[in-house]
Amino acid sequence: MAVFLILAGVSAILVPLLEQQIEITQGEAEYAELVAQFSIESDTDTPLPLEELPVLCIEDEMAETIIPADEPAPAANVSSTNTTATHTGNTGTDFAALQAVNKDCVAWLKMPGTKVDYPVVLTDDVDYYLRHTFTGKKNKVGTLFSLGKTDYETPSKNLAVYGHNISGNGQNMFQPLLSYKKESFYLKHKTIRFDTMYRSGTYTVFAVINMDKSEWDSSAAVFASDEAFLDFVNRAKSKALYETGIEVKASDYILTLITCDRSFIPVDGRLVVMAVKQ
Repeated sequence: MAVFLILAGVSAILVPLLEQQIEITQGEAEYAELVAQFSIESDTDTPLPLEELPVLCIEDEMAETIIPADEPAPAANVSSTNTTATHTGNTGTDFAALQAVNKDCVAWLKMPGTKVDYPVVLTDDVDYYLRHTFTGKKNKVGTLFSLGKTDYETPSKNLAVYGHNISGNGQNMFQPLLSYKKESFYLKHKTIRFDTMYRSGTYTVFAVINMDKSEWDSSAAVFASDEAFLDFVNRAKSKALYETGIEVKASDYILTLITCDRSFIPVDGRLVVMAVKQ
């Protein structure tokens, strides 16, 4: 009886972990398929032109495209052959095709040297995208997203993107960001490629921060003045884990990547990686 109880206890622990790993693996397989179909890396440092891309107003469509969490996932075909691809930018993303799969799509994020190579959506339905993939499948890996307050078209001075830190050895979603806590990793991975529906961008990391989520709004998008923007940047630098020596001017635009870091503070710990557009 004792042996049976022990085996039952072990099964109760291992089975949920196995199911979770299977779910994560399925989510990552879906994103790998998206990369294969909709994003090709540019062969040069010169971005492919964005002029071919139709200009879409994301904010006008948001109310129609947000899907409540209790409704079934939308049907999507990510494996069909795309015969009208319009690849653009440093990530070679076909935004027109991605919009056909998910109208919330607004950008593509690629961090060379890591597994971060994902589409980004613009939404205020955070709960939904924390629990669903880009194509609408319920999955723990979720989707990278920016909050609706972010203006991609103008654009905002700070474009903030959130993503899960998925535990395990797969380095899925935003888990690779935690490697930036080591300066040696930063020195080899300073560059981020971030293409939006409106423009292409290459960014250089200037600050890596550990913080409590209530400590500071690192996703602030609008600033009253150049001085307010520089105050925001300087506060980030003062919180940084190490000095990068990267200058950020009042005329610059920045990208902020945000994920959980429970190794820093349980539940509310955050890791923030901030980069300036070149």
